[in-house]
Amino acid sequence: MRKTKNITINSYNKTAEEYYKIVSSFELLPELEIFINRVIKDGKILDLGCGPGHHSRVFLENGFTVAGIDLSTEMIAIAKKEVAGVNFQVMDILDLKFEKESFDGIWASASLLHIPKKNLKSVLKKLKNIMVKGGILYISLKKGVGSEILKDNRYGGVDKYYVYYQQEEIAEILKSVGFEIIEKEQKIRRDYYDTNPWIHLFCKK
Repeated sequence: MRKTKNITINSYNKTAEEYYKIVSSFELLPELEIFINRVIKDGKILDLGCGPGHHSRVFLENGFTVAGIDLSTEMIAIAKKEVAGVNFQVMDILDLKFEKESFDGIWASASLLHIPKKNLKSVLKKLKNIMVKGGILYISLKKGVGSEILKDNRYGGVDKYYVYYQQEEIAEILKSVGFEIIEKEQKIRRDYYDTNPWIHLFCKK
């Protein structure tokens, strides 16, 4: 567990500036607009695994109060520099430090895919606990089977740890924790960047 966590932290610390440049060049995810329209107006959003804060900025610009957490100190440093007005903190997804019912929405874009599968249910239970009733949870995960440590040639061959899911597999886990799935979709891999197809899910507490 510690090994895979350190791999994730080190890979993002080493590539934070390059990562920020690349993701900033992408078109905004259509899922962002869906999420914004589903979360209560002027609500509180947690950007879980916020990276350099590029999604947090969109939430802030749309009138939300935003907190962003990431385990990479370099990512959080960029986020604080680039996006004023968001409460960015270095924090472990496995050890969230928020009060019960703190958030109207939680945005977990490509973050839970770094969590060992055996820990996912406990993380989801904690996310549910810090959400208000009727709150919206968005998750995106890489589609596949099992988990692996691989060389990410997009970023100079740094090691990355990924956990893969099938759509029905993650849907069943979410339901078992008590989330209502309100929308789910699978998307094919973008040849120019993605390593895998994607699973997108919108859930309600």
